Amino acid sequence: MTQQLEEGRRDAGLDQIRVEQDYGRALASLVDPARFPDAAKLFASPVFAAPPENLADTPADREFDFGLELILDGIAATIENAA
Repeated sequence: MTQQLEEGRRDAGLDQIRVEQDYGRALASLVDPARFPDAAKLFASPVFAAPPENLADTPADREFDFGLELILDGIAATIENAA
């Protein structure tokens, strides 16, 4: 299913950010704010907005990337040594 969604998005010429923004707007249009005020606030919030351009350039993201690479390198070394 994920592959089909990706193919459909690509065939439509949309990027992932645009799809998520459209999805948020669609959800917002389906929710009755009087009946579901919390959900209406959520869908009206910037959660579905495009992320900042420099999102991956924060110290926390660099630390996460470093830690993840370290773990994956360790797993790869363990697999290589076991083979």
